Amino acid sequence: MAIGKRPQLIAFTEKDHLMKTRKKIADTGNIDKSYLQYADLYRAVHRGNLTATKDFLDYQPEAVSKAITNKGQTALHIAVATGHAHIVRELVSRMSTEDLGIEDGDGYTALITALVYERSKLALYLYPLTSLNHDDLVLVEKRRQGAMLLNRAISSRNLDLALHLIRLYPSLTHALDDRGESPLLALASMRNAFPSGNRLVFWKQWIYNCICIHPSALGTTIETRLNTPNVESGNQSAPATFETRLNIPNVENGRQRNQVITRIKSVTAVLLRHLISVVLYLWAGLIVASLYYTPILLAAIVKAIVQLYAMKKLHKQSQKLLSFMCEEISTSFIQTGQLENIGGVCDAITLAIKNGISEFVLKVARTHPSFLENKYRNSRNILMLAVLYRQSEIFSHIYHGFDMENTLTSYGDCNDDNILHMVGMIEDSTMRNQISGAALQMQRELQWFKVISLSLSVWHIFFSLTLDN
Repeated sequence: MAIGKRPQLIAFTEKDHLMKTRKKIADTGNIDKSYLQYADLYRAVHRGNLTATKDFLDYQPEAVSKAITNKGQTALHIAVATGHAHIVRELVSRMSTEDLGIEDGDGYTALITALVYERSKLALYLYPLTSLNHDDLVLVEKRRQGAMLLNRAISSRNLDLALHLIRLYPSLTHALDDRGESPLLALASMRNAFPSGNRLVFWKQWIYNCICIHPSALGTTIETRLNTPNVESGNQSAPATFETRLNIPNVENGRQRNQVITRIKSVTAVLLRHLISVVLYLWAGLIVASLYYTPILLAAIVKAIVQLYAMKKLHKQSQKLLSFMCEEISTSFIQTGQLENIGGVCDAITLAIKNGISEFVLKVARTHPSFLENKYRNSRNILMLAVLYRQSEIFSHIYHGFDMENTLTSYGDCNDDNILHMVGMIEDSTMRNQISGAALQMQRELQWFKVISLSLSVWHIFFSLTLDN
């Protein structure tokens, strides 16, 4: 039966492929190929040749706002994507405000293109030039462009621009971009933008804690407090002492005593000379090593401080951005009285729990108590998702930080599975995947089950077992 149908299936597949190929050729013939006349301009911009770009635009000034690729990209789109800042400045000087807002085939302006390609400096340069007036921006909020701009700023870690946008237009929190994602979801996908997503070794964590960033401006200066611990005199440990004992025979004869004393002096002199030579050798070695390794060590420390400062600044900005969004969510809830996925908050909470971003989950949960009891993926609440994804830190904060233990632990999902069933389920879990080896993963699962069992009350376990029976 199957063998008889196989030739028909092959014939149908070949026919379908032929029809798709003909349709593709026909569609290609219908594409406007006027961009081909700007091939020289494309090559000049793509290569960063400023002289050739100026010569072409002097000869054809209208080309500055024309599409020069089959994707509808202008010369400014290409210059931004390739990162040629000198070409961008030249093109901007020849373009009007309307030209700067031209969209390509994907609906991207030059500003959004800069964010997509993570050209932060070019994005900050283009933003004040392409900003519309207040009335137009209010209209932009209702379209995908506002969310596209904010989401691309978040995903490219250009949080200076993101904070500026969310301060001026907080209702962008509820907007969806071209991919149907909200800014809150974009922020929840950035695990490294929060402290819980970065596990530092002890000395880096110490430097991280010492770095202070001005809360208002989040400037570029670094203030470190490298405090040495105060050691009380009574607790100071005494330096190690070395005691050498020489057993001298009890000699009564003065001649023998003089011989012994002479031998002791000679031995002491030899030992002293060896000790001095060893000390000088070690000291010289330390000096040479310090001269060689000190610049390397200092350079490594300075590099670590710069990286940790940028990390802490990113963390502060992310938390500030999240605070603005939570304020807008709270305001919307007061106005509408509904929590039906405001600003994609339900999807964002689920993703944040899966990524282990405890700061995100706790901040949103404190916005309104209803978020704790709300049903998320497969009708599971926050506590059940934390157990399912093995996020012990989130579970601990939610379970012990809110006076709702019995309420949260007595929930059942769409399959009537309770929180104890979540312990036995295995899904994609970041924490579990970080443990290598089946034996270690099994040990982790057993420890996790013991922690959850001890956290739950005896009444709840009895109630759950009764329901199962």
